[in-house]
Amino acid sequence: MTHFEAIEGRLAEGYLLRELTAEQREQYEEHYFSCSECREEVRWGAMFLANVRRILREAPGIKNETF
Repeated sequence: MTHFEAIEGRLAEGYLLRELTAEQREQYEEHYFSCSECREEVRWGAMFLANVRRILREAPGIKNETF
């Protein structure tokens, strides 16, 4: 997988949201372990998701257990 394919396919988002097939996930992991830009994108995306989940869990009146 090329860096262009990873960016154009928005694979960091798909990876974090667990929307990739097993094959796509494996190919993306092989790429991002050797690509500092994609690794940073995954790291920042994971931090963003963790913060959103924390805020939603703490928000009054939200009862969705999936966060």
